[in-house]
Amino acid sequence: MSIMKCPFPEFVEDPYFSHDWLAVMPATELAVGTVKPAQLMGERLAIWRSEDGEVYAHRDLCIHRGARVSMGKVREDCLICPYHGWEYHYDGSCSKIPAQPNQPIPAKARLADFHCKEAAGMIWVCLGEPTRDPPAPLFLDNADLRLVSCGPYHYQATALRAFENFFDFGHFGFVHEGLLGTPEHAEVNNYKVESYQDGLAFRDVNLYRPTAEGVSEEQFDWYVLRPLTVQLASQGVYSGKPNCYTIFFTVCPLTATKSVGWMMFYHNFDSFTDTEVRDYEDLITYQDIPIVNAQHPELLPTDLKEEIHLHSDRAAAHYRKYLDRLGVRLGVA
Repeated sequence: MSIMKCPFPEFVEDPYFSHDWLAVMPATELAVGTVKPAQLMGERLAIWRSEDGEVYAHRDLCIHRGARVSMGKVREDCLICPYHGWEYHYDGSCSKIPAQPNQPIPAKARLADFHCKEAAGMIWVCLGEPTRDPPAPLFLDNADLRLVSCGPYHYQATALRAFENFFDFGHFGFVHEGLLGTPEHAEVNNYKVESYQDGLAFRDVNLYRPTAEGVSEEQFDWYVLRPLTVQLASQGVYSGKPNCYTIFFTVCPLTATKSVGWMMFYHNFDSFTDTEVRDYEDLITYQDIPIVNAQHPELLPTDLKEEIHLHSDRAAAHYRKYLDRLGVRLGVA
């Protein structure tokens, strides 16, 4: 893989995330024979799909005159620069310079390339050398679930702030009053916290959902699969009961202080259309975004003394210890 220095001023390095897979776009957004721009930790990327369906990631920069190759096109399994028509193979090497077709191609004429995979309905990129596969959703074999893709959700906030909000159980009755909770049922129950080498689990979390008949108490589990990928599971999903669901949520750090998230909502509801599910998740997330964007400090403090952590906040406290243990530095105070 390429080790050429990144020329973009937004670029930030991280000892953990540089070697992990991070989602950059839903797989459905990248048709066969097309190229799309993306951004990851300030690195501008050109993500393209060849005619045989394989996905590739390159730095969005033609070294000839600095054009963005994501503005080009894919032809015969090559990525074509839009400015002078230079053609690049999947490994980043230049195969054709139209202005001088009979001259040797300089060795320097290549695109920086990165590891790229399609998995779990997303396109994942690793800027360094990955140590494992991208994260995979759990429980999909336990029920006949269909997928609704939700997002993108753009935050003017760090990826860690956006991500931690997803399992901040104390805010449900206030930010999402009438949807996920009520102020009258704001107490956070004594849920279980489990810590693993690669992740965390928060089990038996009670939610008090308002209904026409009053308030319905339900229990859910959260699984932090990676520092920026989490899965929520309604407890019926384990046995494939009707009206159960699980949400696979992942966040991409665009820069140190901007991020974007997506949800893969798997469900077996008979009473809701996919559009209604997506509209509901949009409503919830757009209530969160202004709050998250306004949090201060922008960077997430992993020193627990910097903010007040109550017993009801132990999911966040364990998450921040987890980040510190992994050596995450991007978005950390």
